[in-house]
Amino acid sequence: LTAIFFLPLGPLLDRRCLKYLVPSVLFVFLYSFLPHKELRFIIYTIPALNACVALVLNYLWVRRSKSTSWRLVSYGILGALAANLVLTAGFTVISSVNYPGGEALQSLHNLENGESNVTVHLDVAACQTGVSRFLELNRNWKYDKTENL
Repeated sequence: LTAIFFLPLGPLLDRRCLKYLVPSVLFVFLYSFLPHKELRFIIYTIPALNACVALVLNYLWVRRSKSTSWRLVSYGILGALAANLVLTAGFTVISSVNYPGGEALQSLHNLENGESNVTVHLDVAACQTGVSRFLELNRNWKYDKTENL
């Protein structure tokens, strides 16, 4: 998450970044002209961009003992990594409550006896908000996704 701040330094500090940066940025640029865009199609560029950022961070980190200013830069790198950890943990918690349909089905499993014969209707809204086959936990239950009832 914080790597985006180091990415522009890549071509300036290490020419090897260009072999990672140019194809990734070109792919995202060309893909942006398509009418149907989804993150899942461009997420494959992130490892290449992270490789470029790793080269930048390495360049900055190995100079930390040369002067006080480079040492301050290394503290900034450590701060960015700590911020990345905190942001990732926070976004993970936020995304875990982003699926109310899944939470509702999990609550139903907690309320109802697993031995009883139950038919659970799963409508489109529930299936779009977190209900999946992985949550069909009780063998005695019938999970019905019939539409237009």
